Amino acid sequence: MYFLFKREPAVMRNIVWRAQKIIDHKAEIPRLNNFADRLDAIAGGASKTVDHPRIVRAAELLHSTVGTTLGRFVSLGLRNRSKNIVALSSEFLNYDSSILDLGCGDGEVGRLLSLQGHAVTLCDVLDYRKSEVLPFQLYDGKSLPFENDSFDYVLLLTVLHHSDDPRLVMREALRVARESVIIIESVYFNETHRKINSFFDWFYNRVLNDPNINVPLNFLTPNAWLKFFEYSGGKAVHMEHLGINEPLVPEWHTLYVVKPTLDNHQANARSFR
Repeated sequence: MYFLFKREPAVMRNIVWRAQKIIDHKAEIPRLNNFADRLDAIAGGASKTVDHPRIVRAAELLHSTVGTTLGRFVSLGLRNRSKNIVALSSEFLNYDSSILDLGCGDGEVGRLLSLQGHAVTLCDVLDYRKSEVLPFQLYDGKSLPFENDSFDYVLLLTVLHHSDDPRLVMREALRVARESVIIIESVYFNETHRKINSFFDWFYNRVLNDPNINVPLNFLTPNAWLKFFEYSGGKAVHMEHLGINEPLVPEWHTLYVVKPTLDNHQANARSFR
């Protein structure tokens, strides 16, 4: 952030002001995420999209001018992120397990888990892999092309808040998981936290990585995520607050281990209201 303000101070001040204005004022946003609308009644508070034309143009401008260069520096600073995630997740994995890394991104977490002896399949809506060693499956963000109970575990690592309908993603993850779904999600504890998460999630993804990355800002409080898992047909058997565990990406994270509680037909038929 300091680098950007020093090199392009006028541009950054304008972009930050516009981004914050869009995030703060629901009335200026042409649509609200449907998931947030439905969840509002049970969880309290609706997340807000940043797909406003001005914010899209802002992301494209920053990405083309300074975002790509700064993104390389941030990537170097986050080179241990995958190792940290694997260390956190491994505690809940049995040896020699089959794992679906859903929303795998660059596939580095899956690669490290495969080196531990796990059979890992990667899956995402876009292909950002750094290598093609592991099996990979593209999917539409709604229906996974796998049979029920196809994997021992499913990983959802900061994936749900990027989904337009996280319920569909969660239900499908529970459907194909025999043991549990391991989740790390961005959370907030007050309105200030939510605004910080919103800005940096937009900035890190749209500016430093790809202006086309989906950023619907589906952040919830830790307890609201618990309610969400229940409505999706699962139950959290473990919850661990990680805090701001990546200083270069100052978002609050919580780890959950969620077990399926409904059979697949019940989960798919259950109404989410």
